[in-house]
Amino acid sequence: MQQRPENHKKRVKSYMKEVDEMLVHFIDGRFIIALISSILLLIGFLIIGIPYPFILALFSLIFYIIPTVGAFLSMIIPILVGFSMGITMGIETTCLVVFVAGLEGMIISNLVMGKTLFIHPLTSIIVLIIGGIMGGIIGLLFSIPAYVLIKITYDHLYRYHDEVSQA
Repeated sequence: MQQRPENHKKRVKSYMKEVDEMLVHFIDGRFIIALISSILLLIGFLIIGIPYPFILALFSLIFYIIPTVGAFLSMIIPILVGFSMGITMGIETTCLVVFVAGLEGMIISNLVMGKTLFIHPLTSIIVLIIGGIMGGIIGLLFSIPAYVLIKITYDHLYRYHDEVSQA
């Protein structure tokens, strides 16, 4: 059965709209993760008394937007500032940023990305593990967007198959 070009245009337009929405949700999710992590770091910086807590939290906000490696990058400057203030402050700062990075990686990211991209947290963890095994850092960076893109593509193909089989 031959499909009319208007139907294909509608289908492609719908697909592209879903992909665009997914990208927007992904970026929104990364920003929410960065904001939550930076707020936690700011509170911790204020508690331990490290100098320039707001500036350090702002740097962390910027770095946390980057998936996977952002948590590591956000640790560098606070740790350097902490150790410049003394060994005790350096150890306290290191413990704080490692704790927040672990919290972000294990809990915050999975919950936020699950809510913004409608992915179950367990699925998110499995996708990240597979992405990391298959592609290393690059696999971690692109595993969630790739999974969502594959899911959208599958859903559209499944719907198309249903339409064709019903006609």
